[in-house]
Amino acid sequence: MVLHYGNAERLARESDADNLFYPAKNGISAELRLAFLERRAAELAVDRIEGVRESLARAATERPDFWSVVGQIELRVLTALAARQLAAAAPALVDAFRNLKARVPAPGMRDSVHSEARFTLEPYRSIAPFAEKKAATALLDALQTMVTAS
Repeated sequence: MVLHYGNAERLARESDADNLFYPAKNGISAELRLAFLERRAAELAVDRIEGVRESLARAATERPDFWSVVGQIELRVLTALAARQLAAAAPALVDAFRNLKARVPAPGMRDSVHSEARFTLEPYRSIAPFAEKKAATALLDALQTMVTAS
């Protein structure tokens, strides 16, 4: 997965694709999951994260949709995980997800967001210190509640 999303991200960068954020964010998720499963630190290039952030912001401005907006929140989750700073970021992330739910009533889409969060947060919980584990659980619980409560 890391390899294939990496290739897709490279192709998106080479062609200046307007949806660079899609393969790049998924590649970052895959890299983080692999690092957590291998019980090692994840290293993400700052310029890569900034490129994804810019791609998401541009998409949210030029063609706003659920995915370009939620992707910005998801990227914040991923960067917090990579820095092992989820405990500090979690309250604001939960608020951002709740605000999006209030603006966009889309239960099926929220289920996808919850699944994506589980992909990285579950292996993170297995290696994280207590405060980080608690924050990951709280974020997953909040997302689960948003999926089940319409």
